[in-house]
Amino acid sequence: MQKRWKKQQQRINQTENFLRSLRERKLAIRGSKTLNWLRDHDLVPERVSSDGTMAQLFSIFKADAALPAENRVYLQVYDEDEAELKQTLETLGCTVYLSKPYHYESPKKQVLKALTGRIISRTLDAVVFTSKTQVRNLFNQADRKEELVQAFNDHVLAVAVGKVTASEISDQGVSQLIHPDPPKMGAMIVRLDQYYEALPQ
Repeated sequence: MQKRWKKQQQRINQTENFLRSLRERKLAIRGSKTLNWLRDHDLVPERVSSDGTMAQLFSIFKADAALPAENRVYLQVYDEDEAELKQTLETLGCTVYLSKPYHYESPKKQVLKALTGRIISRTLDAVVFTSKTQVRNLFNQADRKEELVQAFNDHVLAVAVGKVTASEISDQGVSQLIHPDPPKMGAMIVRLDQYYEALPQ
């Protein structure tokens, strides 16, 4: 994503204008990647979600009595939660411009079927999830959901990249799951290794 963004910036030659525009606005963010990117460009956010979730960020907005009703908000979203997020901000009195730079393709049916079969047959020890969308793609199979939940709870370990994805897995009914802190790909693999190292031999 970052490489793609850099190429796009170079193509349209608007990097400085973009950064200048950000410096003139109040920034509210939820993720460590975004925070690091802002720091790299000498940008300081006014509001930061302490746990990396939108729920925490919105609680900051709700507690902010100084938030004027005429606030205009640019909201960049990543999945199908955009309607709920937009409505939450509008309830707080904001005018919201919704940006959706990502498009998720549905998984190929044969791939989803094969993965589902291996989970239910307990031939996998663990399944790694890196987004809420992946979780929903798997568990939205109404005719297999109960079997999937049972398989995860009695044999197959669900591994989430972070708290947000873990929360989605838990909401599906899965109680046996792990996730790293901080929410990073590398940290997730380390956490998985630690989990198996701690098991009795």
